[in-house]
Amino acid sequence: MKKKFLLFLATVSALTADVVSVTPYAGVLGYENDVTKSIKEKGRFYGLYASVGDLSYLLEADIARTDITYKETVKNSYPDLKDIAQYDATLAYGRFWSSFYLKGGVHYINSNDVVLNDGIVGILSLGGYKFAGYDKYSYGVEGFFSYYKDGHDDSLAYTQKAVSIYQISPYLSAYNVFGGFGNLFAVKGDYQLTPDYVKNSYFSYTISDTLYYKSLYVNLRWRGGEMKTGVTNGGFAINNTLDLQKSGFGAEAGYYFSYKAILSVGYERNSYIEYGATQEGKWDKTMASFTYKF
Repeated sequence: MKKKFLLFLATVSALTADVVSVTPYAGVLGYENDVTKSIKEKGRFYGLYASVGDLSYLLEADIARTDITYKETVKNSYPDLKDIAQYDATLAYGRFWSSFYLKGGVHYINSNDVVLNDGIVGILSLGGYKFAGYDKYSYGVEGFFSYYKDGHDDSLAYTQKAVSIYQISPYLSAYNVFGGFGNLFAVKGDYQLTPDYVKNSYFSYTISDTLYYKSLYVNLRWRGGEMKTGVTNGGFAINNTLDLQKSGFGAEAGYYFSYKAILSVGYERNSYIEYGATQEGKWDKTMASFTYKF
């Protein structure tokens, strides 16, 4: 019902919007083969992002499905353990003024995971920007509040109390034009308060740089520090696990067939310590998306 409501809002707003953007996307997840580093085998995800708006507002909606399978050796030891099936729905609305913007939204998670299986994330973002010719400088802070209800699984004799997480994410970015190139450099920090975990706080950061040339763009990014059950991508991506995310890198390339049509592919690889594992491992993500604007 919630997903139908999100689609309804997006459809109604599209009737009066200046620009409508639709982005279907899909990807696969990979995990360590060693069971001491990961009990997960592989995963896949797919979804649809849509936005409508003009220079004064932007309404965004996203619906996604994620499937993750456990290793056969793990399922043989715990025959009642089910592979993860998760649904995500996100809705955000932003207003833009001459030099600043304000955005709010909500991200809902429904999953059969026995740990963090049902959650909701509140999104609030305030930022400013300044133009200098073709150059643009942006700054701001994002705030997220995540809440996961009590979890219990009789087959595994597992109980998880409710979890609350507070996250503050300041950022700076600069877009500069030189010759026929455009370059976007961005730095972002993520500070988490986790009163329901053994460790009360985590800090991580992301540095990224995107180079634009004619119909092509290439993005490179690096993440450092530590994050647990964190929020990324402005509230549209949630790492709703007890896994400890550590350093990682990513790359993305895109091609503009026209102003209206964009194809992109990306790859990401991260170090992490999976909840219950005894050694640090790595997971990776490969994805593709296609954006069309009406």
